[in-house]
Amino acid sequence: LSVAYLLFRGNKGSSVLSLDEAADSSRVSSRKGSSKKKKGARASSSDQKAGSLDPTGLIRRCIFCEVDVLSEGDHLKRHLAGKKHRKAAQGCEDVNKCFKWVQPASAEPAQKQQAPTGPSLVELQFSGSHTEAVDPGSWDKVKGKATKKTKKRGSEITERCVKRFSSMEQGIDILEGLTLHYNVLSEAEEQDLIQYTEDLILRGRMGEFRGATFNPGVSAAQWQRKAGQRGRIVLQFGVVYDYAKHRIDTETDVEPMTEKLESVVDILMQRGVMPRGHRPDSVIINIYHPGDCIPPHIDHEDYPRPFCTMSLLSEADMMLGRNITTVSPGVFDGPFSLPLPRRSVLVLEGNGANVAKHCIPACPARRISYTFRRCPPVVRKIMGFIDR
Repeated sequence: LSVAYLLFRGNKGSSVLSLDEAADSSRVSSRKGSSKKKKGARASSSDQKAGSLDPTGLIRRCIFCEVDVLSEGDHLKRHLAGKKHRKAAQGCEDVNKCFKWVQPASAEPAQKQQAPTGPSLVELQFSGSHTEAVDPGSWDKVKGKATKKTKKRGSEITERCVKRFSSMEQGIDILEGLTLHYNVLSEAEEQDLIQYTEDLILRGRMGEFRGATFNPGVSAAQWQRKAGQRGRIVLQFGVVYDYAKHRIDTETDVEPMTEKLESVVDILMQRGVMPRGHRPDSVIINIYHPGDCIPPHIDHEDYPRPFCTMSLLSEADMMLGRNITTVSPGVFDGPFSLPLPRRSVLVLEGNGANVAKHCIPACPARRISYTFRRCPPVVRKIMGFIDR
């Protein structure tokens, strides 16, 4: 289980509290008082030094009993087997489900005094399928010097890491459920997928695909057509989304997911990006020319959440908010702007997918995005989809 605390400051950029800094802040003051403690009480500072704390300065707390438990020895096992816990947790003995990492009581007041304005300090936890799907060794690198780079733009983050976001609008956290995975692909994997995309475009122009698989130019708005811009190239596999009628189209012919596309989905599943039991079965590939954009929208509610979008070739910003206005062609104004670096995958669910609109302002350079979704059960039945 890895934990990090991230601090984001609005749409003009963000600053990040690294793991090293989080560890320092959690040790602001030492625990005082008697070394005696009742059964089930929090560990003393000497116990923490003996190993009750995670390297980041956090401690395990039982979700059901609201007590802190030492991590070393058989303390966790004894607590899980205790009558009080078994009664409160209804027999649950899964460490990942019963415990959460929290700051020691001594550090909590100091954190409260540093309450930030704007997007708030957010806890980043890896649990359940994420912990099992990701090689722990790769996450250990985030604790080192690579973490110091996270204060810069996403394109300068060289290690695999994950950020979650929070931004309050009218009392609602509109970014709840938004998760950005950095460097999901290696550079070699990205180049391979870029070349595969170029091959798909060539095959589409040669008329090799049936139905609505290939669209040579979808304009984001009338102004693009008036300006003579071609609009982004769109490829769809698995099922067609009808942009004109805003619905999933099960009647229009389309190419099925290819083996190459299924291998990309395998990466998303194996590296903990998409949750177990929610394997995507369709994809929309967008190829943006410089100046192409996507106007503010919320993805169709028929698509089960979460869904995700992978960025290749160049970095672009995504703007999010309940209210996003069009300032001029391809220029939008909203409360939160999130850079999407190449090789990253943005996962959307919760308020981040259902409350906040999102858009892509005019791209400064050619860009490729893969948006993977899982179709609703009725569509899967009609299309005959079967999970691999």
